[in-house]
Amino acid sequence: MMMRCAVCGYEPSGDTLPGTCPVCGADADKFQPVSELPTQSADAESEQSYGALWRCAVCKYEHSGPAAPETCPVCGAPGSRFSSIKSPSTPSPTGPLPAAVQWRCTVCGYIHTGPTPPDTCPVCGADASKFVRVSDAAAETPVATPFPKSFPPKENRRWRCSVCKYIHMGDEPPDRCPVCSAQKEKFQLIAPDIQMASPVSALPDSDTTARVLGIPIPPGLSHLLVSLHAHPIAVHIPNGLAPVAVAFLILAMITGNAAIELAAFLNMVVVALAMPAVILSGVHDWQYRFRGIMTPVFATKLWCASTVWGISMGVVFWRWAVPELVFSQEPMRWIYLGLHLVLFVATAIAGFMGGKLVFGLTANQ
Repeated sequence: MMMRCAVCGYEPSGDTLPGTCPVCGADADKFQPVSELPTQSADAESEQSYGALWRCAVCKYEHSGPAAPETCPVCGAPGSRFSSIKSPSTPSPTGPLPAAVQWRCTVCGYIHTGPTPPDTCPVCGADASKFVRVSDAAAETPVATPFPKSFPPKENRRWRCSVCKYIHMGDEPPDRCPVCSAQKEKFQLIAPDIQMASPVSALPDSDTTARVLGIPIPPGLSHLLVSLHAHPIAVHIPNGLAPVAVAFLILAMITGNAAIELAAFLNMVVVALAMPAVILSGVHDWQYRFRGIMTPVFATKLWCASTVWGISMGVVFWRWAVPELVFSQEPMRWIYLGLHLVLFVATAIAGFMGGKLVFGLTANQ
């Protein structure tokens, strides 16, 4: 017997009911045989599907229900941070959706939907002039059940992970998202007549030429470097060793252990040696993938990388010239430690900006 959630209209497959509805979270006792449920008119069905759609202003999670949740299940923001994005007057899923203009950032590929481009790109910080109009397409909005008759067969349904936007095709959402490991409850059904935005390629056209230190890099070599993730590989060396060097230095100053201090120094040597590769590969990626357009994100990354390289070289040569610096030079040892802490902060900021470029694209599409 076909069962349906009386709260949201979800219809599970198989003979066993889920413990809770994967769409709205209702208990199993809310499921009823389809034949016993009252028939809704098209207007009522539209109101239930579209009249209570809420979006978290922090992480853009979209919730369907009569009211916003007490807290966002993704980022934990309070219910007051949710705003209604649909009204009962919105057409039903079987009718045409209102047109929305899509704009693409020419720097990082971020897609914005709205009548005008944003003042600044939320991913890379480019201004509105760097956005180009993509198409007049229906906005990609996940719609919760109930399922109107226009929905395709269950095996052709599309489910979107509300955390990372992964799209799953099938009868039901997967138990866990294969991309971000979010649970089944984080997936939402997408109406069949909603247009999906084309994925943004991480690589530019094959004839794009990057210049590093004024030297043109052949497009084939650039493509290979980006495909092999040369910059992420290089940047993980100082990102991993810089915190270790700082921690070892503090521990050595507390305990007076010369072996730990030597380990801190050697870690910083590796950081200093790795930074040229980090900077050059980063400049190459910026030139090749992002067309060399300077935005606050890239300016911050370049400033942080230069700071890390300059400080790492300075402290390495200082420690090499004065081996007893940490244990005998009382006024100077604190300056030495302070430089390490500034280096650590610059490394963290650069890592945050890099993560914003990588994961921001997924989170905002």
